[in-house]
Amino acid sequence: LCLGAGTLTVPFVFYSNGIVFGTFLLFLGAGASFYTGWLIAICCDKLAANRYEDIAMLTYGKNATMLTSVCMLACL
Repeated sequence: LCLGAGTLTVPFVFYSNGIVFGTFLLFLGAGASFYTGWLIAICCDKLAANRYEDIAMLTYGKNATMLTSVCMLACL
C-alpha cells in the first residue's frame, strides 16, 4: 500500500520522537511557518506588492522574478 507523500507525517513525528519531543517539533514547525508568513506580509505591505513575483522583482530584480515564477509553477 502506497500512501501519498505527507499523508501520515504528523503521526509519524510523534511515533518516532515521542509525545514531548514530537509536540516540541510540531510547535517549532508552526512557529517557523507563522514567522515566514509574517515576513511575507510585512514585505507585501512595505513594497505594495500583491504577489510573490512582485516582491522578487522589487527586491532582487528580473532574474529573481523568473526564478520565483518557475518555483511557483513547480510547486503547483
